[in-house]
Amino acid sequence: MSRWPLVVGLMLSLPTAARAQNLLYALPGGASSDTISTPNAFAAPAGMGYVGVSGHTEPKVRDALDGLFVIGAGTGTVASAVEFSVVLSDLSRLSRPFASVKWHFHNETARSPALAVGVEDLTASASHSATPYVAASKTFWDTSARSAFLMHTTVSAGFGGGRFSRRPFGAVSSSLDSFSKAILECDGRGLNAGVSISQSMSPHVVTVVVLGRQRLTTPAQGAWTMGLAVAWVGN
Repeated sequence: MSRWPLVVGLMLSLPTAARAQNLLYALPGGASSDTISTPNAFAAPAGMGYVGVSGHTEPKVRDALDGLFVIGAGTGTVASAVEFSVVLSDLSRLSRPFASVKWHFHNETARSPALAVGVEDLTASASHSATPYVAASKTFWDTSARSAFLMHTTVSAGFGGGRFSRRPFGAVSSSLDSFSKAILECDGRGLNAGVSISQSMSPHVVTVVVLGRQRLTTPAQGAWTMGLAVAWVGN
């Protein structure tokens, strides 16, 4: 079972355009996550940071619980943001932390997706090798919808080495109401599904909860994951 259940889900997909417009928490789906365990093409710019913790079951050891911790921050402009994070991937063994980086180098436009490249576990501290990847994300809006239900949909896709074994990956999320999204994801090894919920704590702080089920197509390898993250934006 992968030790990455909610690492990327907790690296929140906070919309960079919304930050500039002060609409971070007013969007359908709020600042909730668009993925469970795969990268997207959004990155935190300067002034944005987050911390998160998650727990997950381990099917190979009779569904024993384990967890991970992540802390991250962004630098650069909205148009060229670089996000750095440090993850402790196995809390039960206090494994060595590892670092990851993502560069969002192209903003989403009406016709083109956001684009990013990144590397997870830069020094292969927690896995056999680092995980380089490229990702694209595109948002779609149904402005004729009478409520936030399915008003906002985000599609992400990418390709990576390392834990992705040179396979494509992707995810689709859709707003359920003004504060939550449903997520369906393919991580290159199986199908995952989940729900993310966001709640504004102040004009500049938001909490996010992500509940997911991994490996839907192979129940013997399935695992439950649940994560909690807090993200903030500077004035």
